[in-house]
Amino acid sequence: MDIALRDVLNKIFICITFHWTVRRLPTLQLVLQTYTGYPTNVEVCVITNEPERLSNVMRSRWNFTSVSVCGTRREMTHAFQLAWEHRDVMEVAYEKGDHSLYIYTEDDVELTWPALQAWAADESLLAPVGLHRGFVRVESAQWDGRLIANDQLHNVSLSMAGADVSIAPSLHGDARVTASHFVHLASSYQAMWVASRMQLAVWMRDPEWGAAQNGYTDNPSREDAAHNLYSLKTDHFQRQGLHGILSSLVVPYDRAAHRVLPVAGIAHLDTKESDCSLEAPRPAGTAHCTIYFDDLLVA
Repeated sequence: MDIALRDVLNKIFICITFHWTVRRLPTLQLVLQTYTGYPTNVEVCVITNEPERLSNVMRSRWNFTSVSVCGTRREMTHAFQLAWEHRDVMEVAYEKGDHSLYIYTEDDVELTWPALQAWAADESLLAPVGLHRGFVRVESAQWDGRLIANDQLHNVSLSMAGADVSIAPSLHGDARVTASHFVHLASSYQAMWVASRMQLAVWMRDPEWGAAQNGYTDNPSREDAAHNLYSLKTDHFQRQGLHGILSSLVVPYDRAAHRVLPVAGIAHLDTKESDCSLEAPRPAGTAHCTIYFDDLLVA
């Protein structure tokens, strides 16, 4: 692995939100096994509305020495308000620790080590131009087993102005000799975010970071808690010729095959209540889980 990439992945802080539900405990256990199994230094904090219950489970049934349980002091009237709590936790982790990477994720998203390595390599190319490497949440469709891009409501046309971005690898990169190709997606929601220590410092200085109180409404937005930090400063990107772009997130794709690369996919594990668990595909454009991962891009 490139030395710079190894440094970025050297010490990772992961914050997971888990609204107490017994049914989802096996899913949480699975993602904790994945994250604590990273071959690097990892510290995990799980934010929950029932810290005592989860702590009892951790002590009596699980054995994750690098995982702690974080409660919340706020009175919440809606489950989605919990998602906004991660910003306070991240601030504390940033001030107390010397982590090289910070990850926020919901409890049913699995980011594997190979996928994180690919993210780090791509991010090193994208960050200098103000872009960030994103992911696509995927599920296996119950009707045929193929992967579905469950947050994307329509296909992405590669002919749209600004959709396609090509970045030449740096000289100290991973020996690739051709440009890396990325594409903006219609939806930037991915139920998580990843940031270097430098990027997190930039975010925490932004007024949007301190707007966590926006989540404490009768109808809070879980999506905004996870992805609104990727909003663009439009003038910056228009100067680079990237018009019509709503997010700084991009994903890598194969230009010849018109397909998003598999390393951009992250598993959405809890499919019990998902549109992807239906017995037959829903009509295109009517709901989530209507577009196959391999068919997400069109020329």
